[in-house]
Amino acid sequence: MAIKVELILSDEVKRDLINEAKRELEEEFEERLNLVSRILDLPPAPNKSEIRKILKISDSTLDHLIANGATPMIWGENTIRIERANILKAFDNTKIKI
Repeated sequence: MAIKVELILSDEVKRDLINEAKRELEEEFEERLNLVSRILDLPPAPNKSEIRKILKISDSTLDHLIANGATPMIWGENTIRIERANILKAFDNTKIKI
């Protein structure tokens, strides 16, 4: 069983809805552009401290990104690095905003 409801909106309400949707899309685009720009500021395979400093994120946020796709690579005995592409992928997976 389907119920059909017709909703009639005034032109003013339609304009308001369109403007609100446009504003939200612009904000989302700006946030994404900012994130990508900051990630591009990272070296190709930054270590954890470089990531935290440049992206201005906490240890727990970085750990969350690692758990969600930012695969660490071990370089030497005490160095862990993560490729930029994996950092971006982890942000996409988690929807974390910075």
